[in-house]
Amino acid sequence: MLHSHAARRWLAVFSLVTAFAWAAVAADPPKVAPKVGKCAKCADSAKPAPKGGCCGKCAGSEKPIAPAPKPFADAPKEQPPKGKGPLGKDEAFAADRDTFHFLLENHKSIKRTVRKLSNGVETVTESDKPEVAKKIQEHVPAMYERLKSGKGVRYWDPLFAEAFKHGKKMKMAIINTEKGVKVTETSDEAEVVKIIQAHAEVVSKFVEKGFAEAHKAHPVPGKDMEKEKK
Repeated sequence: MLHSHAARRWLAVFSLVTAFAWAAVAADPPKVAPKVGKCAKCADSAKPAPKGGCCGKCAGSEKPIAPAPKPFADAPKEQPPKGKGPLGKDEAFAADRDTFHFLLENHKSIKRTVRKLSNGVETVTESDKPEVAKKIQEHVPAMYERLKSGKGVRYWDPLFAEAFKHGKKMKMAIINTEKGVKVTETSDEAEVVKIIQAHAEVVSKFVEKGFAEAHKAHPVPGKDMEKEKK
């Protein structure tokens, strides 16, 4: 009888402990590691996913979007080669960059005409929006100042690097209009005239396409970009 009573007590304790254990498992089930080579979040994808990445099928999953290059001056190759331009960012850099980006964002509200001259170009860049017209009037003289001082930007873009290289050989007459600016840009050197005209065409593309064009590099007239990189 004593042995039977002890056995019943032991069985009751064992049942109680087992019940607590199952309750704990139910409340906090063990985590199953994702399958190797599968989605690191849900292991449901049939295709391998990058380490720590997602198959795209997870609830609420979002694929990261790679940041676009900054068109004004912050591209990886922004700094000019030694001896070909100033290093670092000057005190006017941030303001000039912000003005340029503002114009790119509002490119659809800008109108521009270009007339080629034997020694350069004559351009008219305007907007019906007063705030955009004001930024145009700020941007053009600021860039001319950079041409004269040698404090260039966009050195990762071959055409702009070449333009700033010959900046002191360029002359620019700027006249503010009611809605923007009229600019006559010239040079006494034939090769520099080609650069001026090519630059004017690229600026027109900026007006047409905005950031989509500003993210591109542009060739120097008569030079092959691929050969220049080698």
